[in-house]
Amino acid sequence: MSGRRSAFATLDGDRIYYPGAAPATTEEAFRAAFELARALDYDLVKTYVRLDDESQRDAIRRAHRMGSFVTSHELYPAVRHGVDGIEHIKGTSRRGFSPKVTDLGRSYEDVRALLVESKVFFTPTLLIYGGWNLALAREPGLLLADHRIRAFPAWAAEALTGTPPSTADPERRLALMRPMWETVSAVAEAGGRVIAGTDTPIVPYGLGLILEIEQLAEAGLGNAGALRAATLTAAEALGRRCGRARPLGR
Repeated sequence: MSGRRSAFATLDGDRIYYPGAAPATTEEAFRAAFELARALDYDLVKTYVRLDDESQRDAIRRAHRMGSFVTSHELYPAVRHGVDGIEHIKGTSRRGFSPKVTDLGRSYEDVRALLVESKVFFTPTLLIYGGWNLALAREPGLLLADHRIRAFPAWAAEALTGTPPSTADPERRLALMRPMWETVSAVAEAGGRVIAGTDTPIVPYGLGLILEIEQLAEAGLGNAGALRAATLTAAEALGRRCGRARPLGR
């Protein structure tokens, strides 16, 4: 990756989920998307929410042939097709529900086993599933004391603070997070590769990463494990370890 500029492509199916994604619904569209990715030397391809399973398999194969890392919200059959990374402990899905967690935030053993045995890089992004509100409930002045937030217009600062402190309940929010924390801890203990990530700008840059690391530690990774998720494991996903680079993708 030395000398490369990071860039990525997001491939989606019909009725793209977010603006900016490329609708890869035909062979011509696929070819054009990957010609652009090759020309611009993209190092990551994300197979997105409405890309069907067969198209996702083809996208993973094409991306790997050009040396790109491939990530997805989907777990299975993505891991069977060789996807490199899984985003979010929950995440939007073409199936209309999250195949990774129940509505109560619990993951069953089959999900945990797939995350571990596939050797994917798993980025839970706990903050966007309640961790951010937990942090604010525990420390209501967390954002208001930040000089960067004080420079925002009042409406923007209020939007970032989430639930007003007067109605925040740290214990209730902690109870909501615990099932997801248990999954992340179990995956890490079984040898899964967990990465600290935040899905910013849904949560603020910088501060969001610090809070994610703190909650990974509290979830069961411990201080060393949480720091490893933000450093060594993240570096491995980017193709670097001990100062040496390896090709992205498989």
